[in-house]
Amino acid sequence: MFYLMFGYISAIWGSSFILMKRAELSYPSLSLATYRLIGASLILFVFWAFGKRQNPFKKKELPSLLFMSFCTILPYAAQPYLIAKYGSAFIGMMVIFVPLLTILVSLPMLRLSPSKRQFIGVIGGLAFAWLIVKDGVDRELTIVDGLLAFSIPFFYALGNTYTKKHLTHMKPLDLSLAIMVLSALILWPVATYLEDVKVNEHFQSATIYLGVLGTLGTGIPVIFFFYLIANRGPLFAGMVTYVIPLGAIFWGVFDGEKITLLQLIAMTGLLIMVGLVQWPVKAKPVIK
Repeated sequence: MFYLMFGYISAIWGSSFILMKRAELSYPSLSLATYRLIGASLILFVFWAFGKRQNPFKKKELPSLLFMSFCTILPYAAQPYLIAKYGSAFIGMMVIFVPLLTILVSLPMLRLSPSKRQFIGVIGGLAFAWLIVKDGVDRELTIVDGLLAFSIPFFYALGNTYTKKHLTHMKPLDLSLAIMVLSALILWPVATYLEDVKVNEHFQSATIYLGVLGTLGTGIPVIFFFYLIANRGPLFAGMVTYVIPLGAIFWGVFDGEKITLLQLIAMTGLLIMVGLVQWPVKAKPVIK
């Protein structure tokens, strides 16, 4: 079940960047992020309403949930902005830094260290990731945009680790619903004040893409993701970010973006490193 969830998350989030690119033809970045959160909230509410309902907005949990909302809002708003400037494939590649940053954040926060095999896999993945990031030099990223792009995996890693430390007692569905609703409520007035949705010839198709992004591409995989964090840890869950770029590159090429031989070599290496980290560990015999 863990690996099925891992595969679904990787596939659907790998497609999310092209969905953002298409939706942004009518929806500016903040508005896109807002309606994505609303779509996720709606589908999560449906599951919650037909399940064993519990109040996910308990007073004692609000500070942690608000912190997680902040860690969600910034990447969700930054990604469509950067995709419009640098392409969906390249920005999709930036999430490959999540596992390394997860290790760095986990050391002080969880007081945990990865196994030797996991450490080798993450560092090896980072080496292959550098081959992909090198492509950004040719795209002439500004310093501000570069820092903004780097903040995306940082906040994902921070949120993943914080969830493991403070929020694993909450059911994944309750946790997902609370974060999506709070994030939408915080971002909605800001987006409404600063941006106007463009009702143009792309509006209908952009709305469909945004609807798919919010429901199938955000709401459902977020539940699975928090479930993996709670049961397998933030590093295991964060390793989906080594597979997501494969989908981002595939859809980028489909949409006319270029792919190089260097990127193909890097993707192959990334898959090998994912296998190294994810390969099940044999249980050691108990000595009586």
